[in-house]
Amino acid sequence: VRTPMTEPDAEAVAAAVRDLAIPRIAEPEEITRLVLFVASDEASFSTGSEFIADGGSLLGPVPGANS
Repeated sequence: VRTPMTEPDAEAVAAAVRDLAIPRIAEPEEITRLVLFVASDEASFSTGSEFIADGGSLLGPVPGANS
């Protein structure tokens, strides 16, 4: 997630996300929207679910992403 902590090492962050399914760093607002959804009545039928906001990191590298 883009924060003041990630700004000094922007090149390392870019390299880390280059092969993700969504090849960019998350913006804080994207995480905020997910948290607001889970805390809202809109998620009232969700029970014990995990919501993963990792840009596809758990999927592993996307073949041919940098081709």
